[in-house]
Amino acid sequence: MIPRLTAGTTGTTSDRTTLEKNPSGVLTGGKASCLKKHYMKNSVLGFLCLGLLTGGCAPGTPPSSSPSTPVASPTTATAASIQVPPTAEEAILAVNELSGRGDLDGAVALTEESLKKYPDNFSLLVNRGSIYIHQKKYELAERDFAGALASAPKESRWMILSQRARCAMELGQAAKAERDFADSVKALAADPQPNATFVEQLWRLRGNNLLDDLKYRESIPCFTEALRLDPKSTQSLMMRALAYSKVGDQKKYQKDLSDLKTLNPEAAAALRQETAKVEPSSSDEKAVELAKAGTLKLRDKDFKAAIKLLDQAIKLDPKMAQAYTKRGSAYQSLEDHRQAIADYTASYDLDHNEIALFNRAICYLNTGEFQKAESDLQVFVKSSKSPDEIETAKRLLAKIKG
Repeated sequence: MIPRLTAGTTGTTSDRTTLEKNPSGVLTGGKASCLKKHYMKNSVLGFLCLGLLTGGCAPGTPPSSSPSTPVASPTTATAASIQVPPTAEEAILAVNELSGRGDLDGAVALTEESLKKYPDNFSLLVNRGSIYIHQKKYELAERDFAGALASAPKESRWMILSQRARCAMELGQAAKAERDFADSVKALAADPQPNATFVEQLWRLRGNNLLDDLKYRESIPCFTEALRLDPKSTQSLMMRALAYSKVGDQKKYQKDLSDLKTLNPEAAAALRQETAKVEPSSSDEKAVELAKAGTLKLRDKDFKAAIKLLDQAIKLDPKMAQAYTKRGSAYQSLEDHRQAIADYTASYDLDHNEIALFNRAICYLNTGEFQKAESDLQVFVKSSKSPDEIETAKRLLAKIKG
């Protein structure tokens, strides 16, 4: 006996870039930002990206010297027993040595005591904020960067602003992050010799933030500027291609995808999977807007409202495969399996996407059309790139045959 599979909602968030399946059996697509998580160029510690901002060094340039003797870890020591170096620059070097050894708590403790002796040293705050980023303590990092901005020289402000923007990104505050990124770009003019690596990172992170905020068109110039500074950046090329796919510019998407395949075949494969028509894209911006609104209603489980919005999107662009998939999911969630099958069929006929194929198989199981379900699952097993989803399909096939 085949167990009855009832449909659930779509829009499941995941850290995987492959297809996701919620407990009820409906396949959904991972977020665009998941792709970024796997391929963003992140340093081990944020301060290594930002540079060691010591008083006697140019922004982004680490000091040439290091403490003459190893720094003892203050992690287990009391505050009174922590030996603060005689100068602020030596204190920064000592903090960085502890961080480099992986003793982040010790570095934070030494910074705490050093700030009592050198309260106006912005570099200590910057380095501690960067350690907090590594520890995922974004609110604390944000506070330190704000403090550093109060005393930092003009030529260093843009880098600190970009790091504070990164904190806002991690906290899901896209608008706040964009304000800091915009201010960072303006502050760049005050740095006579900005480090190109850090400037590229600024543009790339800003583009990522806009992409996460669904501002696809606005993100494209950011990735383009990042690529001007680093033409071989896998991350920027991948994210720009993703943005082109979101706005329906297939020609430019294909060009970036081709370049990415030459640069990094693995990244190109991940991008192709991410852009397998999971999110609505069309040359008709109004259709995309309606489809996205419908998707949000779908995620909120307002299935009837989702169907109405997706109806309008499909009317404007009858070839938008993703809209059929989303509407099929809404019908499936309402257990209108016949209408869901019709939409999944329309979607699959347009672009052969795996989500529509798998979900149609589930609908066939629920209508008792086991041969059709078996046929769809067999095709899915051959075409899917996800081992987990292949295993799920094989288990369903075994139940059909058993």
